[in-house]
Amino acid sequence: MSRVGTRHRRGGSVMAPWRQRLASFLDLSLLGVAVILMVGVVGIGWGWYLHSTHDVVIAGGRVIDPESGTEVVRNIGIDNGRITAISELPMNGRLEIPAKGCIVGPGFIDVDSSVRRKYDQEMALKMGVTTVIDGEVGLVGSQVKGLGRLFVHVALGINESEFRNGQSLASGNITAWITDVSKRLDQGYPVIVWTAPNDGREFGLQLYPLIDLAQRYHAILSIKLPPMTGPADDSKWHQLIELSQGNQAILLVQQLFVHSHIWSHEVLRALGTPSNAPRLYYSFAPYNGRLMRPSDPSYSWIRLPGVRLVSYDTGEPLRLASSRQARWTGSVIAMLTPNSIVEQAMTDSHSFVGSETNWAAEPRPQFTGTFARVPKRWVIDTGKWQWVTVFQKLSYHPAQELSAAIPGLKNKGVLRVGADADLLVIDPKRLDDWATYQHPNQASRGIRHVFVSGQWVVRDGTFNSKVSPGTLLRSNQP
Repeated sequence: MSRVGTRHRRGGSVMAPWRQRLASFLDLSLLGVAVILMVGVVGIGWGWYLHSTHDVVIAGGRVIDPESGTEVVRNIGIDNGRITAISELPMNGRLEIPAKGCIVGPGFIDVDSSVRRKYDQEMALKMGVTTVIDGEVGLVGSQVKGLGRLFVHVALGINESEFRNGQSLASGNITAWITDVSKRLDQGYPVIVWTAPNDGREFGLQLYPLIDLAQRYHAILSIKLPPMTGPADDSKWHQLIELSQGNQAILLVQQLFVHSHIWSHEVLRALGTPSNAPRLYYSFAPYNGRLMRPSDPSYSWIRLPGVRLVSYDTGEPLRLASSRQARWTGSVIAMLTPNSIVEQAMTDSHSFVGSETNWAAEPRPQFTGTFARVPKRWVIDTGKWQWVTVFQKLSYHPAQELSAAIPGLKNKGVLRVGADADLLVIDPKRLDDWATYQHPNQASRGIRHVFVSGQWVVRDGTFNSKVSPGTLLRSNQP
């Protein structure tokens, strides 16, 4: 029998070589297709995951948007320092933060503070401040170089007195002074800090060219008025109101009630409606008292009529001689601002809230409690405001009004897609300002989480110094 043809083998048959090779090829092809399909599915799934997963998700909080006036329960997605999604639907996040029962809103803006040290910024963040306008004494060149890491956003002020060296302008050195200030404004500094003199003539010599500079550069002129102890000082305030009309300068009077005290009613009456002084604002902290030590230049104010005094040591009211020529030599808390003025200022469209202090110069409760104090007193304790009103006053209003001088504020103070992710998560059940005049370094409580540019800088009330997402906010200048 011929052996050509099918090869027989005990127990079965053996496939021809060419068929065997074909079968192997088909098996490998099918395996390759399966692998390719699997890789494709995994790739598509991973791509979808990356696309649909946010850097940070804040889940289930009562989201407050002061721009639209809405308050709804939502989830917030954050990517690359911006808010990228707001939705009722669940979201995936590489970092997910539950916020059920908490308030979520834009970070607060402090228009009068100084946060040049790490500790200053920590205290500001713990009361919900994510942006600071330098309204104290301004920075000199050496301080700018040594500013260090930033945990909050800062709009730096320049100290005009640095270029005067404390000299009067009556000697005719106005041109050189203005030229030096202009050079700093050319570098993008958005705030001029001016400590106004007591002398009426010198007041006018400095004020007029500074307002002209602020208008030309669309800058903020931050003004620290001298103490107003009588009607004669009212002329300075009226000059400010008159010059604020019809120009583009933003005038911001710092610590108004501290310096005007018993004349605050008259000052507010002179200010009138916003149409009378459209770009003249003032800052204040919602406290009645001011700590005064015997070494304080303002210590003589304790002799003024109408100012209630409280002992710094005991907290009890002081009953001094009717002549007010007190022989008291200890520290006192002078109740300069009546409750009626604080209430009026809180609803005034001319006003901003500021912590009004430089911690390095003098520790005060305003510096650690101001921004927690507002929602605690006006929302939680008295019910006079809604949470939306708080964020309109402390976030949205200053951001919008000052953005003409500081463009970086345009996307702050709001909570919408595309806005800067400077956000607060507040526990309303724990919120309180714990600082007192005797213990001014007690941080506020109840501000659970704080995000600056999407970075977690306060976590469960604890400051995180490992990240420094703060930025310097510049003007329109190069």
